[in-house]
Amino acid sequence: MGLDCVHNHNIIHRDLHLGNILYTDTDKKKLNISISDFGFCKPAFETSNLKEKNKLFGVMPYMAPEVWNGKGYTKKSDIYSFGIIINEIISGCRPYHNIPHDYRLAIEICRGLRPEIRSEIPEALKILINKCLDAIPENRPNTYQIYTMLQDFMYTKNDRGSYNFKKHTEQYEELKESSHIATIIITKDSPSGTREDVPQIKYKSKLLDFDFPKLPASINSDSFIIKSGKFCYCFFLKKKKFHC
Repeated sequence: MGLDCVHNHNIIHRDLHLGNILYTDTDKKKLNISISDFGFCKPAFETSNLKEKNKLFGVMPYMAPEVWNGKGYTKKSDIYSFGIIINEIISGCRPYHNIPHDYRLAIEICRGLRPEIRSEIPEALKILINKCLDAIPENRPNTYQIYTMLQDFMYTKNDRGSYNFKKHTEQYEELKESSHIATIIITKDSPSGTREDVPQIKYKSKLLDFDFPKLPASINSDSFIIKSGKFCYCFFLKKKKFHC
């Protein structure tokens, strides 16, 4: 896994989003995937100064809540971004594609708002995504743990100690079905998956100059988005989580 290699070299990417994930399919038997744009990366031991904390750079929907709280970037904030990317790829929906990417979104993310995880996604992947998006950085898995979880989901160990891809299993069929649904969603909606009538929606890295100390502390919350016409409503529930 590319991010595992980055973190093993004690590097934090700090601007991980789907636009920085490149792939080539020249080899019909193998899909080559790479992480790009390391212009904003730094060694993990370097801490952000106050000026950097008050002027963040990135793509809002992929930025971890603790970053908004001015606590700086860590490997765990990369893991949060990775969780957003996994959900985006499987569901076919861009994160927060129907609400403005402004100061209010930063507040809601700190309060626990997360992109919808579709009910069709296999349970094992739901668990992985939720772990990556935990508001408490220490609760998120590291890259090796993510690799292990994905390996257990996709492969089965044979008697010789090597791994075989899980074909025709319940999990495999669930993943195919969720991928099929994602394809339908992308085909049905606009290619970008965003609302054209909301100019504040941007999926490009940019300078974000907010008064970060005033943002609420990061918490976990069963929050979800309800879409109704041209409006979007955010709900926060204590016990039960609903899916649109």
